[in-house]
Amino acid sequence: MSPAAALPHPCIQMLQSLFYRPTEVSPAEARRLMQEDRSVQFVDVREHHERMARHIPGTLHIPLGELPRRLHQLDPARPVIVHCKSGARSAAACHLLEKMGFRQVYNLRGGIDAWG
Repeated sequence: MSPAAALPHPCIQMLQSLFYRPTEVSPAEARRLMQEDRSVQFVDVREHHERMARHIPGTLHIPLGELPRRLHQLDPARPVIVHCKSGARSAAACHLLEKMGFRQVYNLRGGIDAWG
């Protein structure tokens, strides 16, 4: 079965996402996780022009709209921290990753705005 076939109907997905709350980490917690575990994948889901203006070094850039077709670039067995500008798009990305079998998924609370 393809990964897309495993997803529920889009209306059900939308309703589920209304009630979904990702596990969040603060910037300090994210830094600590990355120091303790070098296998952490740090993903920036903002658009290209946003990343050009400012980015966190070492992050993998996969805009949210491209994430479904670029899942193969991430290892579901490794932890993933996701960020956007403020945390909303990254929450949607976390939801998708969890639906696709990723188990250690964290949303950067406050996004790049909180990174400092």
